Amino acid sequence: MLRQDEDKIDAAFVIASLEDAAMTALALPAGFSTRMAQSQPDVVQDITEAYGYSDARIRRAIPGANKITAMDLIFSWLPLIKNRAKRRIVCLRAITHFGSGKPKSWRSIADLVGADPKSVQGWHAEAIAQIVAALGRDARAVLPQLER
Repeated sequence: MLRQDEDKIDAAFVIASLEDAAMTALALPAGFSTRMAQSQPDVVQDITEAYGYSDARIRRAIPGANKITAMDLIFSWLPLIKNRAKRRIVCLRAITHFGSGKPKSWRSIADLVGADPKSVQGWHAEAIAQIVAALGRDARAVLPQLER
C-alpha cells in the first residue's frame, strides 16, 4: 500500500492498489472446509502416499485480515467507474500472474472485450482517472485504517 513518504493518490497508486487487491482475492480459498480448521496433518490412507511418493501440492498462503480489509476497501472504488465496460477492463487489467506478477496484456483484454488494444488502454486510463478524481488527492483521508 502506501509508503511512509507518500500522501497523495495518483494513477500509479490506484493501479498498484487494484493489482494488490486482485492478488488478495485470487489467494482466498474457494470455500471454507473443515480441512482448513484441522491442526493435524492428513491421515495417510495408502502406502504410496507416504514418504513423498506422490506429487507435492503447493498451496498459496491465505491472506491475513489486514489484506482482506484492504481488498474490500479497494474494491469499493470500482463503482466509482460509471461505465460498465470500463469497469470490466480495469478489473481484467488488475489480475496479475502469480509467478511473474505481470498484468494481462492489452491484446488479451482487447480480445475479451472485442475492441482495439489502443482503445482499451485509453479507456483504462480514463477509468483510473475517474477513481483518482472521485477519491481526491489525500491518501490519508481515503485509507485511514490501513497500515502504511
